Amino acid sequence: YPMSEVPGLLASEKYTDPFTGIETFNPFNHGHISFISPETMTTREVSEHLFEQPALGKQTWLFNNIILALEQTDYCDFEVQFEIVHNAIHSWLGGKELYSLNHLHYAAYDPAFFLHHSNVDRLWVIWQELQNFRGLSAYESNCAIELMSEPLKPFSFGAPYNLNPMTTKYSKPSDVFNYKENFHYEYDMLEMNGMSIAQLESYIRQEKQKDRVFVGFLLKGFGCSAYATFQICNDAGECRDASHFSVLGGSTEMPWTFDRLYRTEITDILKDMDLQFDSHFTIKMNLVAHNGTELVGVLSEPTIVRIPPEREQVEVAIPLNKIRRNIETLEERDVQNLMSSLRRLKEDESDFGFQTIAGYHGSLMCPTPEAPEYA
Repeated sequence: YPMSEVPGLLASEKYTDPFTGIETFNPFNHGHISFISPETMTTREVSEHLFEQPALGKQTWLFNNIILALEQTDYCDFEVQFEIVHNAIHSWLGGKELYSLNHLHYAAYDPAFFLHHSNVDRLWVIWQELQNFRGLSAYESNCAIELMSEPLKPFSFGAPYNLNPMTTKYSKPSDVFNYKENFHYEYDMLEMNGMSIAQLESYIRQEKQKDRVFVGFLLKGFGCSAYATFQICNDAGECRDASHFSVLGGSTEMPWTFDRLYRTEITDILKDMDLQFDSHFTIKMNLVAHNGTELVGVLSEPTIVRIPPEREQVEVAIPLNKIRRNIETLEERDVQNLMSSLRRLKEDESDFGFQTIAGYHGSLMCPTPEAPEYA
């Protein structure tokens, strides 16, 4: 469900230790940027976009853009869409504040950075598992190949700048694809909005059955963070707000330009304005830098992209997950789906839920410390 406020983990200045009862500083509230001064701390300007309440039957901007990123079947397309999704949280928590998530130079000093990027990593792995589910490549990039083999700074520096030998050894971008083997961690559950990998793929394929229209932007670095909004305007001069996106940057960033479009959907807004994809309409852009300065002539002209429906793949066949199998030989996707199903069963309080099923084998309700009864 959409949030209505920033979680207390980030918003509360202090917290009470549950074991000692002692009130102390909350380390997730802000960070110190000691190389500037001992008093310099990170700050936040929270955007209302974080609390978007979509209309009935609609989804939030964040959900739709994550789904569009996960839809991509080539890493090179995925990373462009996903980068803008990633930028959104930086922008929505940092706003116009200098020492914030929304400034490339200081973003990592805000403790929220680590929570955000933990979820970014998780969503990337969800895309990899979707690729495995589709039978497509999940562990390679066929674009920017020269950059994928170039070690990243400062991880590649080694001691005394980087004292972690593992991140020094695996400092090339291509190394992070195989996170299990190189970094020795994995996820106990891979879901998004309660959907398993198979359910996500089914949802994505349903979306692909629709006739969709997008605005495409060829993005590049601006040397600063920026917030873009655009409107759709018809021949009568009537304009409607269409969408928005953010770019994260800073004056010392390396020059960059995407080699393919970032796309954001405008299907619904065109329908509301009685326009077709090939109707005559214009895109009115507004780009504002992190410091409030309007950036003129920086973005290239947007382009309209229509993606017709894929009607030949209406259903997703998942035969293996419906067959009795040896638990010792389950594949990763089967493990994820089993865990997801068991969790839903446990949370189900209906007449078909966990408690009811357990009642067939003993006490109607599971034992508690107050009523330690067993079948």
